[in-house]
Amino acid sequence: GTLRPGIRTAVGAAPTLVLPENPARTAALIQCIGPGSIVVGVRGVTATTGLLLAPGEAMELGNPNCPLEAIWAIRAVAAAAASATALEVM
Repeated sequence: GTLRPGIRTAVGAAPTLVLPENPARTAALIQCIGPGSIVVGVRGVTATTGLLLAPGEAMELGNPNCPLEAIWAIRAVAAAAASATALEVM
C-alpha cells in the first residue's frame, strides 16, 4: 500500500477528527503527542468511551480490523492541551 503522510492534529475538549473516513484504508497508526492524554474512538467519543492514549503511546489498526470510518479523539482531561499524529496506509 501507499503510506499517507502524517497529520498532526490539535485535540480539543470536544471530539476532534483525527482521520477522515477512507474506504481505501488498510492500516492506520495514531500516536498521542501530548502533553496531555487523549481518548480515541468513533464519532461522539467521550473521555470515558474510547481508548486512552498517554503521551508517547500509539495504537495500530490493521487488517482485518482496520476501521474505514472516521477516527476521532478528545482530550482525556478537558483542561490539558493535547495533540495526535495519524498515519494511514492505502
